Amino acid sequence: MSTDQISYSSERIRKILQDVIQKAYETKESSETLTKMKRFWFYFQAKEGKINGYYQSDIFRIRIQNFSRPAGHVLVTCIHEVAHHVDFIIRNETKHDATFYQVFYNLLIVAIGMGLISKEQLSLIQDTNCVEKLEKNHGLIKYWTIYPDNSYQDCVWIKCRSSILKKERVKKANYQFCSFEKVWYKQVPKKQMQVELDYLARYYKKSEYCAESIYNVSFSVVYYVSLRNGRIHKEELKKLGYFYEAYDLGAFTWNKILLASQWPAEKEKLEKMKGLKVRILLK
Repeated sequence: MSTDQISYSSERIRKILQDVIQKAYETKESSETLTKMKRFWFYFQAKEGKINGYYQSDIFRIRIQNFSRPAGHVLVTCIHEVAHHVDFIIRNETKHDATFYQVFYNLLIVAIGMGLISKEQLSLIQDTNCVEKLEKNHGLIKYWTIYPDNSYQDCVWIKCRSSILKKERVKKANYQFCSFEKVWYKQVPKKQMQVELDYLARYYKKSEYCAESIYNVSFSVVYYVSLRNGRIHKEELKKLGYFYEAYDLGAFTWNKILLASQWPAEKEKLEKMKGLKVRILLK
């Protein structure tokens, strides 16, 4: 049972941010340096903690967690950590100084122009001080000059959360499974989107599939919440939808499946029960 991995989700973000780097630095750096800037890897973790992400400069690896946050906030974290990588390639070190925030700003300007995130999404981030430092170095976000770039809007991603019994339908249509989000993915030209949706509508409920812009990123991450020391709270846990020793998550555990976006509210309920030991897992 792995809590982090390379997946279709992480690879999708990696390729998108490689494009952001290309656009931000193609006129500023040599082709050799650009190649190094685009050589990094993402590992997404089904984990909640104090740190949203971190960069390992010795192996060019970026770990991202806390997927209970809005998708735009997760994406800003991805860009933040990529900025550390780009900064490291440029000067062989990286730290939260003015030089780093210039790199971060350069990438954000391109990302906003491409429609990956909006100024509003960036401004609403409150779990770090990155917005404060960005505005200290580059002025209020609402006044940043953005150059729209619509060259990447010709494709869409189709996501389908298929049951095991119906997975042959999506496999037959050449969907690829993403173990991190527990969904089936397919990239199609926008002009073919309706045909694809009509096909899925024959076999799935509307709540089981969706289409999104290639750069309108969302995360449909499923958490397995596993609790120990839950015996004295068993009646309350049952009411919350927990099952004893379910999903092969270990003996003497109470377990539940939920979307990452539901975790903050779930955490608040669990914190009222004394003695619980809580784990979040990706199965």
